[in-house]
Amino acid sequence: MAADARAAVAQALQSLNIRAEFLPVVAAISPGMTNKFFSGPFDDASLRQWVELNKLPLVATLSPLNFEDVMNSGRRAVLLVTDDQYRLADGYVDAFLPLAAKYSRHFTFAAMDGTKFAGYLQQFGVLREHLPTMLAMDYPNDLFFVDDSLLEIGHGIYDTEGQTAFLEGLLSGAIKAKATTKWYSLARYKRILERWAADMTETQLIFVVLGLMAIVTAVMLGSCYFLLTQEEKASADAEKIKAEEQRLAALKAQRARVQSAVGRVQTQRSDRTAAAAAAAEAVAAVAEAKKALGAQAPAAAAAPEEADSSGSDSEEGEEGPVRERAAAAAATQ
Repeated sequence: MAADARAAVAQALQSLNIRAEFLPVVAAISPGMTNKFFSGPFDDASLRQWVELNKLPLVATLSPLNFEDVMNSGRRAVLLVTDDQYRLADGYVDAFLPLAAKYSRHFTFAAMDGTKFAGYLQQFGVLREHLPTMLAMDYPNDLFFVDDSLLEIGHGIYDTEGQTAFLEGLLSGAIKAKATTKWYSLARYKRILERWAADMTETQLIFVVLGLMAIVTAVMLGSCYFLLTQEEKASADAEKIKAEEQRLAALKAQRARVQSAVGRVQTQRSDRTAAAAAAAEAVAAVAEAKKALGAQAPAAAAAPEEADSSGSDSEEGEEGPVRERAAAAAATQ
C-alpha cells in the first residue's frame, strides 16, 4: 500500500512537472490555466497572500458559496451566462478557456446558469432568449456591463469572435458601465461602506468611529444652538410684531379722534349755515314788511286822526312778530 501511494505521488508530481528537490510546494491547478506553484517562504502571511491570489480556477462555476470571492477578486468579473439545457453549454465554456487565459490579468471569469438565476439576471436586462451571452460586473462599485446592441435584437454571444469583441469592448471602454442599483438605494451605500471598512485596520476603524461620533455630536450641538437662536429670534420678532400692532392701534385711535373732530366741525359749520340762512330769511321778511308799510302810507294820510291812531296800533301789531323773528335769528347766529 505504501509503495502504491508513493508511486501515485511520484506520478502526480511528474504530471505537474515537479521534481522531488522542489518539495515542499503548493500548486494551483485549473483546466486551461498554466499551473502555479508556491515554494515558500511558508510563513502564514506569505501563504495566505498566495492562496488569496490563486484560490479561483481560470473559469469558476458561480454559486452562492463563491459569489463573494469571484466578485471581490480585485478585478472585474466576467460571467459566461449559459442555459444548462442548451446542448452546447459545456462546449461554450470549454471553447472560452484559451481566451480566459489570455485576458486573466484583466478579469476574473465564472460560468453562470442563466436558467437557475434568471430572476437575478433580469435586473441587467438579460433574458432567456439572449442566452448564451456574457455579462461583466464591477461589484464593489455597483456597476455592470452588457452589450445593449445585442440585447435589443434579442441576440446572444455564440462564438469566440463575439466573446473576444465583448472583452475588447470592456478594455477599450466601448461597452459602458451602468449602475446596478439606483443612487437613492440604501443597499448601494451599505455596500460602499462595507468595502471601505474592509480595507481598514482595527485601529483605523476605531479612529474613524470616534471621528464620526465627534461629527455627529458637533452636528447635534450645532442643531440645538441653531434651534435656540431661532427661538430667541422668533421671540424678538413676536415682540416687534406686538409693538407694531400697538403702534397701528394708536394710529387708528388717533385717526378716529381726528375724524370725530372733523365731524363736529362740519356739524357746526352746517348749523352756522342754517342760522345764516334763517337770518337772511328774517331780513328779507323785514324788508318785505317795510315795503308793504311804505305802500300803505298815502292811504293812511287821508284817514281821520282816530283812524291814524288805530293804524299806528295796527302797524305796531304787524311789526312786533317780525322783530321777534329777527331777534331770534340774531341770537342763534
